[in-house]
Amino acid sequence: MQLCLFVLLAIGCNSSGISGLVRASGKVTLDGSPVGGVAIVFTPVPGSSSDRVASAVSSDDGTFVLDTIGNKGALPGSYVVTLSKSTTKSKITAEEEERLNTAGKPLPEPEIIYHIPWKYERTDSGITVEIDKGGKTDILIELKSDNTPPPVRSNI
Repeated sequence: MQLCLFVLLAIGCNSSGISGLVRASGKVTLDGSPVGGVAIVFTPVPGSSSDRVASAVSSDDGTFVLDTIGNKGALPGSYVVTLSKSTTKSKITAEEEERLNTAGKPLPEPEIIYHIPWKYERTDSGITVEIDKGGKTDILIELKSDNTPPPVRSNI
């Protein structure tokens, strides 16, 4: 029984078994300039012919090649695209952090610095892409600067 379960799990988790992947690549820009280090996620639209998420990280020149579970390419279908590039910055010094840790006190939430507008992290940002059976190698994702502040995070 255990061997059977192991075999089923191995077959289900085998990433080389994805058939129908097509080449999918493109470029991401912000206000016309290429942006590197952007995490890009293509999530299938409900009812799409694709049932797998594809993702990439853009190179310094803004180019990216999609990958599906360790395999180059994406399944044909309609996708909603989300993008993210942010870093965190502590609001306190390393010495203050050590003092709070030693005292067993909570640390303040770090500041999040968005390198592209935070709205592109949302599935309702309006970015959709269709990849057909022939693939798509000219995906251009043009982002625009937006000074809208992110929503306030709460610890509730």
